Amino acid sequence: MRVWSVLGVLGAVAWDADAYSTVVLLRHCPRAPYLTDRHGPPPPNAVFTSADNYSALPFPKQDVWGVPEGQCTAAGLQAAAELGAALKSMGLAGDAQRPTRVIADEVHRCVATAEALGLNTSSPVEVDRPLFDPLSAKLAGCTQPDWDATVQKQVDAHRSSLQDAREYLSALQTVLGQGAAPNLDSIPDVVSGGYLVGGLRVASELVAETLVLEKASSLPVAWGRVSDEKSLMDFVKLRIAYFSAQYGGLEIAQRYSSGLMARIAEQFAEAKDEVSVLVGHDLNLVALGSALGLEWQCGPWPSNGLSPLSGLAFHLKDGIVTAQSVCHTFDKTSISPMASGAVQFEGGSAKLSLEDFTAKLTSVILAECVKKTTREIVV
Repeated sequence: MRVWSVLGVLGAVAWDADAYSTVVLLRHCPRAPYLTDRHGPPPPNAVFTSADNYSALPFPKQDVWGVPEGQCTAAGLQAAAELGAALKSMGLAGDAQRPTRVIADEVHRCVATAEALGLNTSSPVEVDRPLFDPLSAKLAGCTQPDWDATVQKQVDAHRSSLQDAREYLSALQTVLGQGAAPNLDSIPDVVSGGYLVGGLRVASELVAETLVLEKASSLPVAWGRVSDEKSLMDFVKLRIAYFSAQYGGLEIAQRYSSGLMARIAEQFAEAKDEVSVLVGHDLNLVALGSALGLEWQCGPWPSNGLSPLSGLAFHLKDGIVTAQSVCHTFDKTSISPMASGAVQFEGGSAKLSLEDFTAKLTSVILAECVKKTTREIVV
């Protein structure tokens, strides 16, 4: 396995003591949901792959969302513009004194979000698929992880939190009403074909995610049945637990975060006054957080939230790296649409020296999954 290194580069940098460099990783806009899951429950419930199978009422379709599934809604693009303006007003990006590059995954919703943010000052929005998803980009040398073994190991390590998440299934089913499928809390969870499938996945990917997207797109949440924030946030906790189990294992997390970590390390090694805004997915956020052992909280969202237009900002100043969470609150009564919060590095520290931060990055970056750059890659 190759080891990715910028340590030699760091030693050669002529430091600008006043430099303030920032990299922000954001999840894309609120989008229309995917209401069918190709990774359905285990037999005998494998036929129930539609969200409508689990509810008494059909979920809103394209005529309500206004766009095809997976694409940014009109309200979602407006929210992206609001977040961009808030980031600019806080001096985090889009400042004429610090050039801002915006780079998006080569997926329509990511590019649309990047453009709607309105933050790029030095060039048009750039598109870079391997940076966010080297597996789909078929980056040479970046092989598939052992999905079954990695997910099973993560499930075994997080059984307590997954069991806690299952405690919300009954309440979620009450909101949904009875559908054609069995109740969510009666469907077991198993690792099959590289995925944790069962009641938790259905609740996470087909239901809880849809409810968040409804809130973020100014639609009634669960046909108006979820009006209090606590209930919605309980269902969000369920999805966070599922996503961590499914994608937080190191072998998987490395594939979806190594390019991002390399990008951060390269920019910080150059020690320039600049900002990079990277627009990707919730998968990138959970992968980066898992690989680096991060804990964060932002606004109304639960710890390690993955809501649309949420993200992590890393700052380098005076040789010290700090991080903060950023997110859109989707709260119409709030003065500002944006909130920010604390991020803790592994071990509970709020800051690291650049040397320690870079050492952590290089210890987990999988060089095979980083697009070749001018930086040193050693065997």
